[in-house]
Amino acid sequence: MNIKIKVTKRDIQKAVRCSHTKCPIANAVRRQLERPVGSVYVNTFWVAVYELGAPSRPLVTWKPTRAAEKFMSDFDTGKKVKPTTFTLREWTQK
Repeated sequence: MNIKIKVTKRDIQKAVRCSHTKCPIANAVRRQLERPVGSVYVNTFWVAVYELGAPSRPLVTWKPTRAAEKFMSDFDTGKKVKPTTFTLREWTQK
């Protein structure tokens, strides 16, 4: 399942640079999910959501778009980023 993620100004303000679990995209995913999750882990290769009490196996994994990768890079290097929307594509490892 693909998911549309809306990164808000608040997601950006609450974010921590170079954090895989507290970046703007992780904040947006966590906020938009309809159920509590253990953690959200973001890097340029995948966005993974882990269940409470089961940190070794993700519930779902998505592949970031190039625009999302650039957004992450810009945020982590201190460039100004604005609220935006990304569609993350479901990704399964074979």
